[in-house]
Order: sequence, then structure tokens, then C-alpha cells
Amino acid sequence: MPEFYYSLADFSKKLKDAGITIIGKVASVEGAVEFEKAGVDFISVKGADGGGHIYGFTGTFSLIPQVVDAVNVTVINSIINSIIAALHSYIKERLVFLSCES
Repeated sequence: MPEFYYSLADFSKKLKDAGITIIGKVASVEGAVEFEKAGVDFISVKGADGGGHIYGFTGTFSLIPQVVDAVNVTVINSIINSIIAALHSYIKERLVFLSCES
């Protein structure tokens, strides 16, 4: 979370000045607000049901509308992104397999 960084706003500014898009990953409304203040481009939300490695107890699908209401930054659902990436990989593997059979 933001308190682990020396200065999230300064760090974000350096990245943005270099033309880098910033996605902040949060597990709380408070974290989302901090990332918005720091100037991130997107906020990725991952709740307690998203596989661990976060703090908090709110599930992703409950947390997303709370974050959307609290910030004016585009919000991304981490779980859906993971599912889409897994499906893309699965489909790509099957297409390669099918093309090898012909």
C-alpha cells in the first residue's frame, strides 16, 4: 500500500514524466483514494476473495462499486482480468494445437 513507498506522489510523477502508465492495485477504498491522490491512471481492485496477498475482508464484487463511487479514475476488476488472461492463454494453446493437427 502507499505507506510502504518513500513518496507515492513523487514516484508516480517520475513515472508519468517518463510516459509510463500507472496502475495502482488496491484492496480498500482508502487505498484507492491514496492512489488517486498520487495521480495513477487506473486502479485495479482485488478483494479478499482474490487469492490472498492483500489486507482486508471485503470481497472484490462488493469493493468495486465502493471504489468506483470514491474515485474519479478508471477502475479495473482484477479477477475479471485474470480470467480473461487465462481464457486467452487457453484459447491460444488450443488454436496452436488445432493448427498443428491439419
